[in-house]
Amino acid sequence: MYVTKAALPHLVDAAATSPRQVAGVVNLSSFSNARVVIYNATTFGVAAATESWR
Repeated sequence: MYVTKAALPHLVDAAATSPRQVAGVVNLSSFSNARVVIYNATTFGVAAATESWR
Protein backbone atom coordinates (compact mmCIF):
# COMPACT_ATOMS: atom_id res chain seq x y z
CA MET A 1 0.00 0.00 0.00
CA TYR A 2 2.76 2.45 0.91
CA VAL A 3 4.76 1.66 -2.22
CA THR A 4 1.72 2.13 -4.44
CA LYS A 5 0.93 5.43 -2.73
CA ALA A 6 4.52 6.61 -3.19
CA ALA A 7 4.47 5.58 -6.86
CA LEU A 8 1.17 7.33 -7.62
CA PRO A 9 2.65 10.69 -8.77
CA HIS A 10 5.03 8.83 -11.09
CA LEU A 11 2.19 6.73 -12.46
CA VAL A 12 0.11 9.83 -13.19
CA ASP A 13 3.07 11.41 -15.01
CA ALA A 14 3.70 8.20 -16.94
CA ALA A 15 0.05 8.01 -18.00
CA ALA A 16 0.12 11.62 -19.13
CA THR A 17 3.10 11.02 -21.43
CA SER A 18 2.15 7.53 -22.60
CA PRO A 19 0.64 7.16 -26.08
CA ARG A 20 -2.16 5.03 -24.61
CA GLN A 21 -2.63 7.36 -21.60
CA VAL A 22 -2.32 4.50 -19.08
CA ALA A 23 0.06 3.31 -16.39
CA GLY A 24 -0.19 0.16 -14.31
CA VAL A 25 0.54 -1.41 -10.95
CA VAL A 26 1.09 -5.12 -10.43
CA ASN A 27 0.62 -6.57 -6.95
CA LEU A 28 1.56 -10.16 -6.25
CA SER A 29 -0.09 -12.52 -3.82
CA SER A 30 -0.47 -16.26 -3.67
CA PHE A 31 -3.26 -18.76 -3.34
CA SER A 32 -4.93 -19.17 0.02
CA ASN A 33 -3.89 -21.90 2.40
CA ALA A 34 -6.92 -23.42 4.15
CA ARG A 35 -5.01 -24.02 7.38
CA VAL A 36 -3.58 -20.55 7.98
CA VAL A 37 -6.16 -17.88 8.81
CA ILE A 38 -3.77 -14.90 8.99
CA TYR A 39 -2.17 -15.88 5.68
CA ASN A 40 -5.61 -16.00 4.06
CA ALA A 41 -6.51 -12.58 5.44
CA THR A 42 -3.37 -10.91 4.12
CA THR A 43 -3.69 -12.62 0.73
CA PHE A 44 -7.28 -11.40 0.49
CA GLY A 45 -6.17 -7.93 1.60
CA VAL A 46 -3.73 -7.64 -1.29
CA ALA A 47 -6.34 -8.79 -3.79
CA ALA A 48 -9.07 -6.54 -2.37
CA ALA A 49 -6.85 -3.45 -2.26
CA THR A 50 -5.69 -4.03 -5.82
CA GLU A 51 -9.26 -4.47 -7.03
CA SER A 52 -10.49 -1.34 -5.26
CA TRP A 53 -7.62 0.75 -6.69
CA ARG A 54 -8.45 -0.50 -10.16
